[in-house]
Order: sequence, then C-alpha cells, then structure tokens
Amino acid sequence: MNKKKNVYYAFFAIAVVCAAATIIIAYMLVKDSLETNKGRDYYAALSSVAESEPPTATPRPTPTPVPTVPGESAAPTPEPVEEDATEESIGFVEVIVEEEEPQPVFVPTMNFERISQTYPGVVGWIRLEDTIINYPIMHGEDNDYFLHHLPDGTPHKMGSIFIDFRCKPDFSGRNTVIYGHHLKTGDMFTVFEQYKKGGQKYYEEHPVVMLYTPEANYMLMLFAGYVVEGAAPYLSIDFRDNDDIFTRYLGELRKRSVFKSEVEVGARDKIVSMVTCTYDFDNARFILVGKLVDVSFGRPELSDLLE
Repeated sequence: MNKKKNVYYAFFAIAVVCAAATIIIAYMLVKDSLETNKGRDYYAALSSVAESEPPTATPRPTPTPVPTVPGESAAPTPEPVEEDATEESIGFVEVIVEEEEPQPVFVPTMNFERISQTYPGVVGWIRLEDTIINYPIMHGEDNDYFLHHLPDGTPHKMGSIFIDFRCKPDFSGRNTVIYGHHLKTGDMFTVFEQYKKGGQKYYEEHPVVMLYTPEANYMLMLFAGYVVEGAAPYLSIDFRDNDDIFTRYLGELRKRSVFKSEVEVGARDKIVSMVTCTYDFDNARFILVGKLVDVSFGRPELSDLLE
C-alpha cells in the first residue's frame, strides 16, 4: 500500500513540476511576445513621424545683376522720359543680362527636423524595400548602449540600429560600419540572413539598400556579403589614407562574398558595412557591404550605374 502511495506521490510531484514548467514557459512566451509587439509599435510610430511631410526648402533667390554700359562701373540712373521721346533721342544701349539657373536645394526624404526634437542621436535612416528594415540610425559614445536600448533610451531586446562609435556619423569615412541585431522574431537586421540563404537570387531581387540623412540621400549598391568569426579583427575602418590597402581590402571582400556583383568599387569610393549575428557557428557574424552613391536629386536606374 505504501509503495502505491509513493508511486502516486511521485507521479503527482512530476505532474506539478510539469504544470509549473508549462506555466513558466507560457508566461515567458507571452512576455516575449508582448515585448516584441511593444518594440514594433514603437518603431512603427517613429517611422510615421519620420515619414511625415518634411519642411519645404526653397532655393535662394539669385540676385539680378545690375546692367552696365561698357566702360562704366554701373548703369546710370535713367532720366525721366518724355511721352513723345523716341529710341533715337533717348539713346538706348542694348544690355543682355544672363540670368543664373537657381541651384537645386536638397530636401530630406525623412523629417529629421521633427525627429531630432525627440531623438537627437538620430543621424540617418535605413530602408530595404519589401522588407521589415525601416529604422532610424543612431550614433553613440560606445558600441554597447544601443545594443540594448531603443532610440529614446528605453531598455529593450531589439536595441537600435547604430553606427560604430569610431566612425564619422555623416558617412564621410571610407568604411562606415552599422550594427543591428539578428532576432528570432525577424526584426532589425535579421533579413540580411536571406542574402546568405537565398544567395544570388535574393541579391538580384534586392541589390540596393537606401540610406537617408539630413544632408543627402544615398543608395548602397551591394557588392559583397560574407561570414566571419566575431572574435577576429574582421572589420577595417582606418586605412591610413592608403589607396593600396583599401583596394586590397575591397578585393578580399569580393573573394569571401556569398553572391556575385557587377558593382565596381575603387580606391576613391566610400563603402558601408552592415553587421549582424549569424548562426553558422558560435560567435559568427554576417556582413553586408555596399558602395555609397549619392542620389539626393533623383534615384537613377541601377543599370545606368553599372555601365
């Protein structure tokens, strides 16, 4: 009898432990889901602010040049003309004034003026068409803070997309590095995994990433994507103004790439490296690299840029 009771108690204890474990797992899943939705809602709201109508910029008025008569520094003040005066009596001098074309003025695609009122650390915006990637880009004092915080400073597992603190935030360096998480939920830079899994086909369907800043719009013409070990010195930022070192670095990226690209990149170009985790092995990283092309006054056809 005691033996049966012991078996009963054992099964009861196991059932209680299993039930408790189920409740805990369910709680964690719900909590994780709620946190993910909160992060998505946050970024969706921020995107709505960024995509609101930016302030209209108008070209500076070109001053009209004062016509002058040959040999004089400025046109004389005309005398009053009598009603019956003729051209011959007035002595007209033909003056040709060439009016300058007004210079185009860049109007940011995203409303950075409004964004910066709440999020002063935002230095740009990144977008990959037909994907979830549509995020602000931050720049901080280290490479840790924005791994764990939203742009407003709220702790969150999604973190933020951010530029390496050693890089110039205006993308004027030879290689600007941007980091973003790879998450099971598919958010942040997780989509970049498709360049590895989908290979050439996915690259040909998504050959460019758009980058917007307060000063210019850029197209990142992708030319390499490769996997590296996270603990290795896998990124070069300082090329000591040496064209040969930079050119060799570009060649190495092409050799490692999981897809082939016809994009030509030379010593005088600037590139952007987008880094996220991947799970080919422990502590692996996937890096997607694009050539920075200014498209502030119109986005050309990709085929035209490849000619």
